[in-house]
Amino acid sequence: GGSTNTILHTLAIAREAGIDYDIKRIDGISKRIPCLCKVSPSSNYHVQDVHRAGGIHTILGELKRMGALNAKCKTVTGRTLGQNIDEWDVRSPKCSAWARSVRVSGASALVVDPNDKMGPAARTASGNLAPKPLLFHPADPLAITLWRAAAAWNAGDVDGKLAVFHPKAVLKLPGGESIKGTEALRARFEQQLAESKGLVRAELGEFRKLPVILLWRYEKGGTRTPSGMLRVKSVRHWVISRGELVTEPKHLAKVVSSGLMPYDSAFMFDAQDCVRSQDTAYTPDGGLSILYGQLAPEGSVVKTAGISDAFKANCGPGMVFEGPCVIFESQDEACAGILDGKVQAGDVVIIRNEGPRGGPGMQEMLSPTSYI
Repeated sequence: GGSTNTILHTLAIAREAGIDYDIKRIDGISKRIPCLCKVSPSSNYHVQDVHRAGGIHTILGELKRMGALNAKCKTVTGRTLGQNIDEWDVRSPKCSAWARSVRVSGASALVVDPNDKMGPAARTASGNLAPKPLLFHPADPLAITLWRAAAAWNAGDVDGKLAVFHPKAVLKLPGGESIKGTEALRARFEQQLAESKGLVRAELGEFRKLPVILLWRYEKGGTRTPSGMLRVKSVRHWVISRGELVTEPKHLAKVVSSGLMPYDSAFMFDAQDCVRSQDTAYTPDGGLSILYGQLAPEGSVVKTAGISDAFKANCGPGMVFEGPCVIFESQDEACAGILDGKVQAGDVVIIRNEGPRGGPGMQEMLSPTSYI
């Protein structure tokens, strides 16, 4: 729904740029722009989910589609805002293959060796402990791309696996045949998944010192045998353009196992619900509103996106909340009072001498609200 810090940052940027921009204008924009995205604690989605749904450029894409943006504005990239959106908005027909690949997370990895006493940890060359995934070809675009491909395979997510292949990618199959393009790859991946019956898992490995995917076929009782290896011949902009599926036992025997099987625990999430369109927006207006009154004659900021439906119902159609006031003179006093039970349900909490200048930095927006 947007943070209240948005007001501080946009006003500061506008002032630095010499632009006449005040909170009344922000309030006007919020009243005509719908709320398209909410992140925890306002919803069950988190920032990484927004990234997987397409990120800021996809949100901007929805605003562009509703005619709310001046897409001809130049940006620091040297291109227009509209050109940047077209390239990175995953819902745009002009979206790059690189941008589409971000839908695959592979945020976790199973450690498959039960005899490894260190589990998900490992020692660096200097002897420090680090998560095993961070030590598998760190910062290598090929390794990261294969991580995503393995995560998609292990989740049975064909669309996710296709996202890490270029639309014109060529995959060489055992026997010398090659297939090319998204539809041919889709048919192949769907056939592989159907034939595997959930018994083939993808592990990261190393062949001739380069990252590969090692496919294991599991049998009843837990025994497993290597059934294939995906070698990548060409990767650019985080997507595979040429690859090879190898099944010869003599080559599979030379693959060094990493012990890591990436998986994507949230691959089934609904990206269209995480980043919504104008037709499915949370509310027809934005997530911030400016209020005026005797306590704030020059305006105050409220995050309307964070107000629950139950609270709105309690306030009634006029959105008026009434309750006894509990006043604290500082953040520290507020924290102590809240933890001591001085604030009850239905109270209005006032914390004085804080804010952008008082704290400074609006520290009262974190701990006291968490304690409440």
